[in-house]
This record gives sequence, structure tokens and C-alpha cells, in this order.
Amino acid sequence: MKKIIHISAYLFLIFVSFNITVAQNNSKADSLLNLLKNSKEDTNKVILLSKLCWEYQRINLDKAVDFGNQGLKLAEKLHFIKGLSVASTNIGVAFWYKGDMNNCKINFLKALEINLQLKDTEQITASYMNIGNLFYGQAEYDSALYYQEKSLKMKLKSGDKIDIARSYNNIALIYSDKGDYPKSLEYHFKSLKLNEDANSKKGISYSYNNIANVYFTQKQYDKSLEYHQKALKIKQELGDELGVAMSFSNIAGIYSEFKQDSLALEYHLKALEIREKFNDVVTLAHSYNNIGLLYEKWKDYKKALDYQLKALEIRKVINDKEGLSNSYINIGTIYGYTNNYKKAKECFENAKKISLEIQNIEWVSESIEGLSDINALEGDYKNAYLNYREFRKITDSLFNVDRSKQIAEMETKYQTEKKEHQIEVQNIQLEKKEIETKKQRILIYSFIIGFIIIIMFSVLLIREYLAKRKANIKLAFQNVEILQKNEEITSQRDEIEAQRNTVVLQKEHIEEIHKEVTDSINYALRIQQAMLPDLSPKPQIPSPKIQVLESEKVRHGESENENLHTLPPSQFPNVTLSQSLSFDLFVLFKPKDVVSGDFYWATKVGEHEIYAVADCTGHGVPGAFMSMLGISFLNEIILKDKIITPNLILNLLRKNIINSLKQKGSTSTSSVSENMKDGMDISLIVIKTQVESEKVRQGESENEAVNNQSSISISTFREPQASSMLRNNQSYNAQWAGANNPLWIIRSNKEIPPFEKVASLEEVKPDKMPIATYLKMDDFTNHDLILNKGDIIYLMSDGFEDQFGGPNFKKFKSNQLKQFLIDNAELSMVEQKEALEQNLLNWKNNVEQTDDITVLGLKI
Repeated sequence: MKKIIHISAYLFLIFVSFNITVAQNNSKADSLLNLLKNSKEDTNKVILLSKLCWEYQRINLDKAVDFGNQGLKLAEKLHFIKGLSVASTNIGVAFWYKGDMNNCKINFLKALEINLQLKDTEQITASYMNIGNLFYGQAEYDSALYYQEKSLKMKLKSGDKIDIARSYNNIALIYSDKGDYPKSLEYHFKSLKLNEDANSKKGISYSYNNIANVYFTQKQYDKSLEYHQKALKIKQELGDELGVAMSFSNIAGIYSEFKQDSLALEYHLKALEIREKFNDVVTLAHSYNNIGLLYEKWKDYKKALDYQLKALEIRKVINDKEGLSNSYINIGTIYGYTNNYKKAKECFENAKKISLEIQNIEWVSESIEGLSDINALEGDYKNAYLNYREFRKITDSLFNVDRSKQIAEMETKYQTEKKEHQIEVQNIQLEKKEIETKKQRILIYSFIIGFIIIIMFSVLLIREYLAKRKANIKLAFQNVEILQKNEEITSQRDEIEAQRNTVVLQKEHIEEIHKEVTDSINYALRIQQAMLPDLSPKPQIPSPKIQVLESEKVRHGESENENLHTLPPSQFPNVTLSQSLSFDLFVLFKPKDVVSGDFYWATKVGEHEIYAVADCTGHGVPGAFMSMLGISFLNEIILKDKIITPNLILNLLRKNIINSLKQKGSTSTSSVSENMKDGMDISLIVIKTQVESEKVRQGESENEAVNNQSSISISTFREPQASSMLRNNQSYNAQWAGANNPLWIIRSNKEIPPFEKVASLEEVKPDKMPIATYLKMDDFTNHDLILNKGDIIYLMSDGFEDQFGGPNFKKFKSNQLKQFLIDNAELSMVEQKEALEQNLLNWKNNVEQTDDITVLGLKI
């Protein structure tokens, strides 16, 4: 269930009160009421009623509207046009605070119409700002921005820095809610600079407060706290206690995000103390609501309920329907936690009813969701299901509501411009009537004295005739212009309707394309999963003792490693990828998208087990195509052509990739650079699963000494010597080759040369060539290895070490990954995988995955 925590921002509404300073307490309202009793039915009473409408904004919103309507009726009766504008504006502000945006809009537009007729530039500017704020409150941000910019344009001509700063502030708030935070900060800092130039400490504190709120929205809580504290300091210097209360409340919200709930409660209570002192009922309700949410979080439901009920009572008194809906939802949730399902349902029903009245679909959805949850807890699954269906229906409609808002914004702009045009036409008609009236008056005077001095005024009559003719010509031109403007308006209306139809068709087309693409990707996922081997962990079964007999080759001094290079066809049994493998292993496989550009591969051929991890160019669907090519070619080279030597496998794989992708063999830098975009990096190892005896190893060592041959491994690897240090260990011959991807080994025994530390990690460097056309096209290097029981080898792509995250948003990097593997080497393979997954999750936090991730660990 959504909880509403109020983070306060300064939005500048223009309250019209005939420039009379008004206090913020009940005593001022009482004195005005006393004056009203003895007032006469004149314009002064309109002014008094306007002041009372202002005062009751923070006392009782219904009374505020009532006083405003009384002033409006009296102004109409007295034909007090300026009073009509003032009353309409203040009534609109009262409806703003009530959350009744429809009536707010009616009154603001009425005020604008009157101000346009009066040609009152200052009040026209104020009306544009208020209408912009109205659309901002309705989340119609394009319309809000349109009117705020119209207001700003007029203010820039006046040069009033403080007034211009207010417009910059309101425009910044719109960009913040649109999610354009850099633009929002740009306008907030413009506002701050103007306030600093004008030495307006109050304006500076407003700017600091709103800049802090932008940083809060971006979850930059340290910066948000810094600016709120700056704002707090200025408000304390100015003695603005209600402003201090707002800062305390906002700082409390930051401490809640820091999980410092005790400090948050302390600041909420400080804000509450000030607001109770001034009886500022609107913000008092906010404080009670926020404190209640804290106690609910601590599961102290009794105190939580007490504070939420206090907020509810205030909102009932001032008839704050938006606040009432919020309070009923929060109280219903608390009753649900305390198993008082009857009262919980009453609260959610009330919230639903009020939300429907104010047309807040999102809160209607929250209310119905709450009813569904309570029905389920009561075991009333039928009503729970019906409410859940209604909840889903409303949730799905929110998308269509957003579309409708866009269309409504365009229609509103059209209607407003049309209204302005009608007013211009009316002004022209008034001028025309004035000309006609003047003409009639002159004719009357002419007839009265015409018979007496007809000859004297004959010249004057001719001149009058000429003036009349000129006026008629001018009126004819004006009529033509009016007709042209009407045609333009009709054309604009048709264009808007056409654009609306186009938007609807485009939406349906996009939805159809999205479904087709999603189905295709899901099908590609099933194909890729089918091609990957099943390497899920198997139960740990003690392996039987392996008795190794000395072969004829060893007795004649031949190296057993030669068996890795070729095998006669008779030694290749029929093997499938699902066949059991000898070693304990894990695979961490996390695609960035639905399908992956990484793949892992394994098989068993006779006494040899082959493992590979590859990283193809790109990720998602393009990478998945490359991975399926790679898997297919590995199956063909190893299972069909019977090649099991790693460097030969990579050579043939590169050849097949180049041929398949029709990559050109040009050696020019530009050509190769273009071809290198498609290919893969790979790490592949072949392990002979037959365990070697000490005698076999001695035969190998002697033969290698005669031929001056040594194993190729990492740069510090020394030639294995037959000695007592290997006497009690089981060892395996292995060969490895890599294209850009390395092999990591964690040894189990410190006595094996050249290692000096227990469980140290050694890295076998790959060839710096991809499986693709490249500037360097040498044969891949074959590395001979001896692996002993307990050794762990790791094959991986670069996705894990390239993942961004951590406190400083940096890459994980290979050194950190190596240290993590060393620290967890004593764990089982299953536990190592779990540890890697948890470490990756902690590192990423909420950061998007950078690349496909594959890690294959194998314990000998």
C-alpha cells in the first residue's frame, strides 16, 4: 500500500488582495468579521470579503469559498469589474487547496477573461502564472509550461527580479516533475541568482528549499540535506517560524531515507510544535500523517492510529478531500494490521468514494487494492477476487488516462486561444459601436442646426462624409481579417483531430510490433537454452581408486601428453552433452538481456573432458546468433571431426567463423577493424581424466629432460619434477588455449612448483587474438598443464569484472574477483556459485547489468 510522505516545495500562486498585508491567525479573521457586520453594500465590502477569503485559506476552506462567492455576487451587482477578477482569483486558490481542480480552473479562466478585457497587464501575468500552476497540479506539464512561459515573457519586460525569480522557480518545478532534473536545477539556480541580486533572503531560502527537493528526488540525500540546512538557517534569521517548520519536516524526510528514524521523528516533532503554535491546520495534518507513518513502520500501531486520526479530523474540518482520501487509506492499512477488518473496510470504502469524487484514479486503485487485501484476510475470496479485478482494470486504464491527458492538453490550448480571439473580436465590435454612436450623434446635431447654417457647414458635412467612407473601408478590411482568422482556427482544429487519430493508430501499431518482437526473442531463448549443456550440480559420490598402469610408451620414454593431440576414430565413443562428467563444477550464467551473447560448452570424449566458456560480440539477440554459431562449430570440430587439441580447435573455430561471416582476409587496418566487430573470445581446456601414477610422471619427466621440452603455462611455471612432494597426490594431464580470455588456477598444495603460497591464484595468459579476422592471425598457443586433486580452475567471460557498481560506481575489476575466489576457495562448488551470485547482487545494487556474465568453476 502506498504511503504519502509530504516533502514541501514552494509553488508561487498569485493571491489577489488589493495589496493589503494580511496576518496568519484567527484574531485577524475575527477582526475582519466584526468590520463585515457594519459594512455597507459597496466596493469596500467586496474588498473585506476578499480578505476573509484569503484569511480562511488556512482555517476553513469551505468558509473561504463561501466568502469568495459572496464577494463575487456583490461585485456583479455593483458592476465592480476589478472586484470580479479579485474574487474569481481567490476562489480559485481556495479550490486549489481543496484539491477541486475543476472549479479552480473555472475561476482562474474567468479571472483571465476579465483581466484581458481590462487590459490589466499585471493581472494578466498573474492569471497566466496561476493557470500554469493549475495544470502543474493536474500533472499536465506541457500546458503548465506553456502558461508559465507566457507569464515569464511578460515579466521579463517589467524587469522585476523577484517576480521573474518566482516564474523561474515554477518552471523548475515543472521540469522536476517531468524528470528533467538538469533543466530543473538550471532554472532553480537562475531563480537563486536573481534573489541574491535583489538581496531577497526569503526568496533565497525558497530557492535553497526547492533545490534540495530536486536532489532528494534524485536520491542525492547528502546534497539535499546541505541545501535544506542552508534554507533553515535563513528562515531562523528571518524569524519565519512556519518556514522553519517546513524545513524541519523536509529534513525529517531525508533522515527517514538515511534509515535514521529516531532523528526523523525528532524533526517531525519540532515541526509539529511550531505548527500547533500557529494552528496552521493544513500543515498540521501533514505532520500528524508523517509521524503516524513512522510509528506504523515501527509497528506501534496504537500511536500510529492516534496520529492518523488527528490528521483525519483536521482534514474533515477544512474539507481537504485529497487529504481525506490519503488519511482513510493509511488508517485502513493500520486497521488491517491490527485485524480490525470491519473498520479497515469502512476506511477503504470512504477513500474510494472521495477519490472517485475528485477523480483521482490512482487513489481509487489504492483503495480497491486495500479492500481486496482485507477480503482475502477475512476469507471472502469472491469479493477479494472481484475487487482485485476492478483494481487491475483501473491500473490498466492509467495508461489510457495519460494519453487522454495529452489530447486534453491540446484541446485546452485550442479553446484558450479561441477564447482570447473571441475577446479580441468583441473589443473590435465595441470600437465599431462607439464609431456608429458617435456618427449618429453628429447627424442629430447636424439636423438640428443644419437648416439654420446649412451653407456654413456644407464643407464640414463633406469632410464628415469622407471620414465615414474611410471608416467603412477600415471596417471592411477588419471583417476580412476576422474571416481569415476564423478559417485558420477551423484549420487548426482539423489538424489537431488528425494528429489525435494518428497518435492512436501509432500506439496500436507499436503494441503489435512489441508483441511480435517479444515472441521472437522468447523463441530464440528456448532455442539457446536447448543448445546449452546441462551442467547442473550432481550429488557428491566418492570416486573409486584409479589404478594407473605403466604404458609401453612411458617405458620407452615417450610423454603421455602426446595422447592429447590426436585420437584414432575407434577411441571416440558415442557421447552426448547430457553424459555425466567426472569433476565437481558450477556454472554462473547471467545474460544481460533475455538471450545471451555468452555461452558455455562441455563434453566427454573417451578419457578426455572438454570445457569452454565463450564471449561473443554483442549481447541480446545478435550475440545469441553468434553463440549458436559457436556451439554448432564446436560440436562439428570435436564430436564430428574428432579434434581434441585446444589450439587446433580454436584455429578451426576461427576459420569456420571467418568463412561463415564472409570476413575478408585483408591486412589493412581499416578492413580488419571493420571485420573484428563480429567474432568471439574463448577459453577452452581439455583434461585427460585418467589419473597418473608416480611412475608415469617419472617417465614423462625423464623423456622431457632428454628432449629439452617444458610445459607451456604461465610465465613463472617451472617444469614439474618427479619427487616425493607428488608421491601422495593424484595428477591429471591437461591442455588449454585461449583467445583473449584467460584461465585461472587455484592450487591446493603449496609444494607444487612454482607456487609458494597455499591456495594462491595463478593466471594463464591467453593469445591476444579473437576468434575472427584480426591484424595478427598466428596459430593459437597450446599450454600443457598438470592438475592435481583439489586444484580449482576457472573459465569466464569479462562480464563479471566489467560490471559497474559499488559505492563509487566503478568496475568490479579482475584483481577483486581473483581475491574473492581465493577467499572462498575452501567452499564447495555449489557454495562458491551462491557466494558469487550474492557478491554480484550486492555490488550491482540497483545498477543495470553491464554485459552478459558467465563463470565456470571446476574442482579436480
